[in-house]
Amino acid sequence: MPTVLKLANEVRYVTATATVCGARPNMKYLVFQMDLEVGNPEENRKIIERWLEANYCDDLDVVVLPEMWSTGYALEGLKEICKVDGNQSIEFLQSLGKRFNVNLVGGSIAVLDGKDIFNRAVIVNGMGEIVHIYDKMHLVPMLDEPKFLTGGHNQVKVFELEGVEMGIIICYDLRFTIP
Repeated sequence: MPTVLKLANEVRYVTATATVCGARPNMKYLVFQMDLEVGNPEENRKIIERWLEANYCDDLDVVVLPEMWSTGYALEGLKEICKVDGNQSIEFLQSLGKRFNVNLVGGSIAVLDGKDIFNRAVIVNGMGEIVHIYDKMHLVPMLDEPKFLTGGHNQVKVFELEGVEMGIIICYDLRFTIP
């Protein structure tokens, strides 16, 4: 049964049972929905680092961050933000994973790949290694995402995190069937 230990910026500790998404019994997740600084990846990394320092516990298995946590939906300025930010947000996730010895589902971040910007989920293990990446395939037309982002090309795949098979999709992808 989910247990909310603290509500400060939507901090939630959730213990999953074996029936939830194939998770091992008593796998502990820390889920963060944050008030972010739109268009400011550096400040958002600081917010997450302070939050994790304040809410980390030794028996934590997985930290889950929100969609577009590094930039928010600053879509019109996203290309310039990505050029300046580069891979700093990915490297940040890797350093947090290693520092806290915790797995991170890095929500998603805007990543410039060639001329395309992808809404990319990055999963990092407790050694700071990238375990899986996934680019949001189905962009939300009502938010004008297709004007600024490129939909992912790879189908959803299963990956393993601490012996547990998992998968990830982002937001609107949920509305579409997987072949």
